Amino acid sequence: MNKFSLPRSSYQQTIEEVLGVDLPFAHSPKKHSIRPKLLLLFLIYSVTMFVIFYFLISLSWNYFSEVFEHANGFFAYLVFILKIIFAYIIYVLLFTYVGSFVCSILSQKIFDELNSVRKRKYKYKLKKFSFFSTMVFIIFSLLKTLIVNILVIPVYFFVPVANVVAFVAINAYFVSREYPGVFLVKYHDKDFMKYYYTLKTKELYSMGAVTSVLCGVPIVGFFVPFISSVMFAKMVLDYKA
Repeated sequence: MNKFSLPRSSYQQTIEEVLGVDLPFAHSPKKHSIRPKLLLLFLIYSVTMFVIFYFLISLSWNYFSEVFEHANGFFAYLVFILKIIFAYIIYVLLFTYVGSFVCSILSQKIFDELNSVRKRKYKYKLKKFSFFSTMVFIIFSLLKTLIVNILVIPVYFFVPVANVVAFVAINAYFVSREYPGVFLVKYHDKDFMKYYYTLKTKELYSMGAVTSVLCGVPIVGFFVPFISSVMFAKMVLDYKA
């Protein structure tokens, strides 16, 4: 198998590992027992995301309703379409980037849980103030991502087909830096992180593209950031100097 490829079963295997179940539609060769800590982290993530999602969607929906409360006829129909589009944009951005932020808060727990069951432990030492470093890293990363996405909003809205390609291409890059970065920044300096990104460019970008696409799928996208975080953590743990 090509070393840069991401096997179709890798996402399935990670889902099985998180939930402690064997998925019936794509059975993997080994049985997965329940991992209480990983499952608990998944549940914490899910509840947090649901609360944030519900608040943001309700806020945006009510805003449109108040601003255009007297709309009627074709204009009312147009407002309804705008509501749907805006809600979907919030949905995708929420699950790609707010999900990334929530997972960054849980990142050390995720990393430690995965590392605890490995025979070959991660050999690098955790830095002091690693949580602070992680928060600074993810906040600045998300700000950069937000600025770029704002700049290309005209493409997202007015260029059919190309808008999807642009969204995936742009956000795959940022995801491929942010998701593994929240783990790397706890143990390494900027020079090592740049080296790792260069070394694993194809693998990271492929995983970033998969994450960006799946975050746009209703319901599925709700859980994608956590599953992807686990996969990126495993990729970092698999690094061999």
